[in-house]
Amino acid sequence: MKSQKYSRNMAKNAIKSLIISSSLIILISCSVNPTFSRKNIEETIERMCQDEFNISITAFLQGETIWIYAPFNNLVNEDGTLNEKAQGKIRNIFLSLKRTVLSMDKPPKFFVFVASNIKNTGLDIYQIGFVPDIVRFELRAISQKEFQERRVFLPFKNPDALGDLKGYHITMYDITMGDFITYLVLQKITLTFYDKEINKYVNIRVINGNYARGKSTIITDIEPLNKKVKIPNAFDTAKKAMVHYLKVYKEFSPKIYSIEIKDKYTGKGRFYSTKSLLGE
Repeated sequence: MKSQKYSRNMAKNAIKSLIISSSLIILISCSVNPTFSRKNIEETIERMCQDEFNISITAFLQGETIWIYAPFNNLVNEDGTLNEKAQGKIRNIFLSLKRTVLSMDKPPKFFVFVASNIKNTGLDIYQIGFVPDIVRFELRAISQKEFQERRVFLPFKNPDALGDLKGYHITMYDITMGDFITYLVLQKITLTFYDKEINKYVNIRVINGNYARGKSTIITDIEPLNKKVKIPNAFDTAKKAMVHYLKVYKEFSPKIYSIEIKDKYTGKGRFYSTKSLLGE
């Protein structure tokens, strides 16, 4: 139990620091003219991190997704916040990523940054983002709050991270818009019910989902512990989040044609076509 609490609290606090660090780097950076070739994107990011900041990372291009793996001996402090030195390195890694993708004619559509604690406690913190959102934020077309809400943060306690300098324990794949929207919806549900004012009144058994062959599936099983306390409805939370992100990314053809939402606690389940869910 102690290790689970350690992992959850540390990951939650580290994510807060990670959001601030990466947002700052977007704010303080400036646009540049296209300079880099997509075919050399892995080498470009690795070399920039090493030559300019003396940081060793590993970059992989998987289809339309650029993955960056960064190992840390001390990623988080005992209170769960990001280590100060780690924050500085993360800012510089994001600067390298940002400078690279914004100076390409045809950059990848998605990025995945994995910061891993490889000593003492294995911990992976994934950040998944849509590259055009970086451009939108750079042009002030979206606010910092909107930019934060359009990124996925996934923490995992993972003993396989221990000692891994190159990211061998990470399964890298090409993120699709369907995957991304599904992750964003699951994150919204998770943040809603792990809020400190709500979490003490619920027993979270399941928050899960996946995207496959044009269908997004969201499954929850969240038990209210005090009938007198009003808490959000899990089904409605999932549905509202799905509608929101489908609208946000509609212009990018997310290829989600059907949605299934299951609330295992209440037994409520519904199938929707994307058009019916959006009222079209």
